[in-house]
Amino acid sequence: MFAVDYVGRSSSGSPLWVEVVAVALVAAFVGYLFARLVVVRLVRRIRRGDVESAAVVSEIVTSAVAGDDPDVVVMRAAYELRRLLDLADCRWAWLGDPIPAAGLEDDGTVRFGAFRWPTEQEGLPPRGVQRRLVANGRTFGWIVLVPAGADPVSDARLRSAVTTIDVLALCLDQHRHPAVPGPSV
Repeated sequence: MFAVDYVGRSSSGSPLWVEVVAVALVAAFVGYLFARLVVVRLVRRIRRGDVESAAVVSEIVTSAVAGDDPDVVVMRAAYELRRLLDLADCRWAWLGDPIPAAGLEDDGTVRFGAFRWPTEQEGLPPRGVQRRLVANGRTFGWIVLVPAGADPVSDARLRSAVTTIDVLALCLDQHRHPAVPGPSV
């Protein structure tokens, strides 16, 4: 009977602002729960991607330590870098080959000189990124990474790419790889 009386009269002695505040609080709580659900899903997807990026480094290190042929390690690294960063092209450049102005630094940042490219919002630069293949003072050219789109790239994935490229350079140095690379890996 009380419910019928309450519905019949819009307020049972309580001011209208109390009811409005109660509805607003319920709406805010539901909004909070929805936002939390979205954030949790995003974090899980990012963490899953970061675990995959660690697996890429593990595969390349295993291949290099196992003494695989350097050409096999180069091809495996190119394949893994394409998957890791969603690349359209991953190639090995040598002296005289055109390379992008953007560089992939040791800490996983992409830089145009002093400018830091916002990879977490913009993805990789459209013209690509280069990283020098150097091990023990010897240079083996550059790896050029050309993105397939403008999808954001996490810092963990970029750090994994740096590690993969550095392990590749160490493998080439270990085997004293004499070959001059071709236009594409």
